[in-house]
Amino acid sequence: MKLNRHLPLLVALIIPMSMASADTQTDFKKFINGIKPKVVSAMKNKNLKFFDSISTDDFTFTDSDGKTTDRKTSMDQMKQQFGMTKSMSVTLKLANIKATDDTGVIDSINNYKITTKPGQDKKTHHMTMVTYERITWKKMGKTWKVSNITLYKKGKATMDGKPYDPSKAGNG
Repeated sequence: MKLNRHLPLLVALIIPMSMASADTQTDFKKFINGIKPKVVSAMKNKNLKFFDSISTDDFTFTDSDGKTTDRKTSMDQMKQQFGMTKSMSVTLKLANIKATDDTGVIDSINNYKITTKPGQDKKTHHMTMVTYERITWKKMGKTWKVSNITLYKKGKATMDGKPYDPSKAGNG
């Protein structure tokens, strides 16, 4: 059979490719575990420059209703949100960390606790929020950058202990 004659060549080609994929997966998981505390710190410190530095030029954000915004719009919205925030803490639960070649994807369940600055009512408010994000990373040289965040499931939020829909805030 001709296949038997080519089998060693096929094995010689497949093993390095699977090892490269395993190396990519291992490198990506190591990167994600290393950047996770930096993301938490940047959220706490409202460090917009950090998020700008880890995003690709063609970054997009897609909300749970399917509306997509570009990098500039997303950064402007984050700046506005940080401006209304007195303090914030976040915990990230990462799952389904996968990488192949130059693309990595993770699912993240994020739990936020936010205290707002006094608004028009001259009061601070306490928010909790859970978001479900699928984050796509692209290998850029020797590092990874975020190319897309998609809210793959509708989150939940409360304001001062009562159910709250953040998507309706500031729209009127």
